[in-house]
Amino acid sequence: MKKIISISLAFMFVWYLLGIDPASAAGNIQRIDSTTTFEELTYEEAMERIAKRSGRPIQEVKAKNPNNLQTLGTCDYGEATKQLDTGKFYYPYLYTIVQKCRDGSFGWIGNVNHAGLIRKDLWGTTKQFEGEVKAWNNDQKGLNYLVSGDFYNYGNTTQTYSYGVNTPSVSFGYSVTSRSDHYLYWHSGQGYMKIVP
Repeated sequence: MKKIISISLAFMFVWYLLGIDPASAAGNIQRIDSTTTFEELTYEEAMERIAKRSGRPIQEVKAKNPNNLQTLGTCDYGEATKQLDTGKFYYPYLYTIVQKCRDGSFGWIGNVNHAGLIRKDLWGTTKQFEGEVKAWNNDQKGLNYLVSGDFYNYGNTTQTYSYGVNTPSVSFGYSVTSRSDHYLYWHSGQGYMKIVP
C-alpha cells in the first residue's frame, strides 16, 4: 500500500514540475507559458461559458455572437486564461473567449467574443471588481489587454456594459453593489497574452 501511495505521489510531483495539469494530459488544455493556458471549446461550450460568467441569457449571448465559423473547418473557439499579479498577494485570472484558426502549421486569432476576470485566485481568495477589462487583437498571435479598476473584499459584481463583442477589440465594464472593505486599486498597464505559438 505504501508503494502505491509513493508512486502516486511521485507522478503528481512530476506533473507539478513539468507544469502539466491533469486535464492537459487528456489534451483539452494547452499550457502556453507559466501564466497562460488555452482550452479549446465548441461553439455551444463557448456560448454557455459566456452566459454563465456574464449573467446574461444564453439566447442573448448567441444573438451577439452568431456561429459564423460553420463553413470554416480550420477555425473553432477557445478560452485563453492568464494569471494576473496585482502585487498584493492576490492573483485573479483574465479570461478571453476567442476564435482560433489554423491552416497547417500557421495559426492565428480571429475575433474576441468575451473578456473578463475570474476573481477567484489560485488560493481560493475571491474579490469583487469595479472597473474595465479591455482586450484587442493586434498581431493575430495573441491579445493585448488592459485591466483597470478597484477590488473590494465584499459586494456583488455585475457586468454593466460591453463594446465590440465578436470583433478584434472588446471592452467590458463591471460595477460592485453593496461594496465594502476596499482592497486595492489596480491598473495592469498594457499587457500581452500569447495564444498561438
